[in-house]
Amino acid sequence: MADKQTQLVIAYFNSFDEANEAAKSLKSWDKANDDIKLGAIGTMYQTDSGKIKTKKYGQHNTGSGAKIGLLLGVLAALLPAVTLISGVVGGAIGGGLMGTFSRKGLGLSDEELGQIKNQVASGKAALAVLASPEEVDAVAGQLVALGGISETFNAPTEEITQVAQDVNAAEPDEIEEETAAPSESYKAEAVAVAAATSESNEDEAVTAAPVSAPRTLVVATVHYEGEEYVQLRNEGGESVNLAGWIVRDKLDEKSSMTFPEGIELKPGSTIKVFTAPGHNLTFNSKHPIWNNRGDVAVLLNPEGEEVSTFAYGNN
Repeated sequence: MADKQTQLVIAYFNSFDEANEAAKSLKSWDKANDDIKLGAIGTMYQTDSGKIKTKKYGQHNTGSGAKIGLLLGVLAALLPAVTLISGVVGGAIGGGLMGTFSRKGLGLSDEELGQIKNQVASGKAALAVLASPEEVDAVAGQLVALGGISETFNAPTEEITQVAQDVNAAEPDEIEEETAAPSESYKAEAVAVAAATSESNEDEAVTAAPVSAPRTLVVATVHYEGEEYVQLRNEGGESVNLAGWIVRDKLDEKSSMTFPEGIELKPGSTIKVFTAPGHNLTFNSKHPIWNNRGDVAVLLNPEGEEVSTFAYGNN
């Protein structure tokens, strides 16, 4: 499959934490789906000082696993030299040399590099995936379902190795080891995600008949700035019927939402519970719930038992 991975799918998230969680969910989805075998996922973001930080998921140093590491290193070297307005690469690299790279090894034009630079420089974190043409729609759809804004580019050719050498590309700043292979029951429950998705919760969960609910749900994150939401993730190998599960603010028990009947969360999938009205899953509060200085979200199962918490800041 590695030699067919010719497309680069990049999804932008509001923070590295969100991109990191999405990468882990994508890995779980990948492993559970026999039709999708990525093996090449990485993230990058820009620090306040302008440095590009990178992370590779998996220790494979051959095939697509090696290529994603090289690509992250090349982008980390090139993006600081990209101008935000025109996308032209300057500085020590030089526009003429970059033009050769675009045609031969990197697979990205100056304009496309400018697009990526604009997103990363604005504070977004980028999740990069190498995929075969047959996988692109499903991968892009899954990334959107996880909350990202997705773009697809031509992937780097085999000459990316030479490009990496010429720009003195560094190794990824962090490499996350592979986790154990999923169980057969996990694979049996996996479902393909449609390419046509939106930002609504309906795309992350599907209505279904009740099924047994193993204790595998976790509070993945609390987005407390801008449009508030709590994100849950199913880390287990079976679908979970969410009816009767409760999400609430541990420091204010009046801020609570109970899931209605008919919502099932597939293995590796996530779902959001918003604060404001206007969403299918919401606390329906006209005022912010999650304190920017620190708070604790808690998840209770239908029996009222505390299953997972997510604490942040000073709480």
